[in-house]
Amino acid sequence: MEFNSLSFLMFFPVFVFIYSKLNQKYKPLLILVCSLGFYMCWNCKYVLLLLAVTFLNFFCALLLEGKEKRTQKIILGVDVFACIGALFF
Repeated sequence: MEFNSLSFLMFFPVFVFIYSKLNQKYKPLLILVCSLGFYMCWNCKYVLLLLAVTFLNFFCALLLEGKEKRTQKIILGVDVFACIGALFF
């Protein structure tokens, strides 16, 4: 699915409608699921890679909380290096 396709023209208003009616707690989950679905319509082959990077970023963000500056920089550096490595893959 591309941004200038008819299927996106049908997909996006449905997404916006559901998003506007959804509880605040579930909105990030809807965005994640719809983003993965949108990406899968384009190329299913790399969805596992996208999921792995998403979870890596999530867990690195959790690790950053409450750590000292030096540890935060190391965690952030590892995360950025992994994300850039995934782009090269």
